[in-house]
Amino acid sequence: MKFAHLSDLHLGLRLNGLSLAQDQAFILDEIIGILEEEQTDAVLIAGDVYDSSQPSAETVSLYSEFLEKLSSSGRPVLIIPGNHDSAARLSFASGVLARQNIFIAPAFDGKLFRVTLDDKYGPVVFTLLPYLTPFQLRPYVKERPKDWTEAVSAALSLAPPDPSVRNVCLTHQFITYRDTYDGVHLPVERGGLNNVDVSAYRGFDYVAAGHVHRPERIGPGETVRYCGSPLVYAAGNIGNEPAVPIVTLGAPGQKPEITYRKLMPLHQVRAVQSDFSSLMAQGEKTGGSSDYLYVLLQDENPVSDGMNRLRQYYPNIVTLSYPRLIDAHTSDSTDGRLEGKTPEELTVEFFARSTPDGALRKDRREYLSKLFRDVAGEEDDG
Repeated sequence: MKFAHLSDLHLGLRLNGLSLAQDQAFILDEIIGILEEEQTDAVLIAGDVYDSSQPSAETVSLYSEFLEKLSSSGRPVLIIPGNHDSAARLSFASGVLARQNIFIAPAFDGKLFRVTLDDKYGPVVFTLLPYLTPFQLRPYVKERPKDWTEAVSAALSLAPPDPSVRNVCLTHQFITYRDTYDGVHLPVERGGLNNVDVSAYRGFDYVAAGHVHRPERIGPGETVRYCGSPLVYAAGNIGNEPAVPIVTLGAPGQKPEITYRKLMPLHQVRAVQSDFSSLMAQGEKTGGSSDYLYVLLQDENPVSDGMNRLRQYYPNIVTLSYPRLIDAHTSDSTDGRLEGKTPEELTVEFFARSTPDGALRKDRREYLSKLFRDVAGEEDDG
């Protein structure tokens, strides 16, 4: 059996106010093309279909169109809600959709939602476990779970994997290996509160995980995997190329075969380091770029109205920052930074460090100057 593993679509997400609707529609169509080329038998979506529990009408329409295209091929689609989804909204009309081979797990209600599909080697049992917290589990177990690992383990123990058949789990949790993620130990004070140890998923031939936005495997084996988001949604994930895992299950007892199909977005998400004048000159020469840019200006002083001026050529700037300005301020002592500067100058520097534009517009700067003159009791000649 061959299936595609998707998650973290985050439909409706905006990058610092910039709409990604066109980019998301483009990448969903690209995924449909990959499914057709690979002739997958099923599609798994491991949570965070939406970016918000109350998606807009436009976002719901985009998701609906995607489901229609998936359904038209006849291949089963298995979906779980993630922590960004409203389980009730996502699973609305799930009984009707199941007749179209679209299976959506409801919020956890003390029972495991399972779907069985067959191939030439027999049944494959898919356990669809929605995003789960210890609090959600408490009404259904005798002993209160002390952490998230115990909660997920207890939920999966309600219908443990049958070793005589192949088993796949869809899950949306922060999975770690021995309280370690990406080589870093995670005690409670460093984020190790809601993590689930990979041992909770023992007995599954493959675990299709969602929640982390980059493709990776968890633990020493190859079968517990995050597929990552289909687009880069944060500066921290720049450089992690989105891809779709294609998983092929052979006969019972055989390890699954896993390949990746790279995704090519409509626009790239990039970090750009340059000074203001060079970026403006390049934009004037080349016409600029519509990629989503995290701009790190190397100027040592803030540029007036820098964001809007750059957006003449780079309309999709996500953030603009001045790392050299920040370094200059943090490299000196606090007393050194304050010495000899007026309250107005310090206020201007504060806005330069803490606002996306990096500098006050001319009209706001004039208003600030007037405000400080008024406070100082000076007469305004203007």
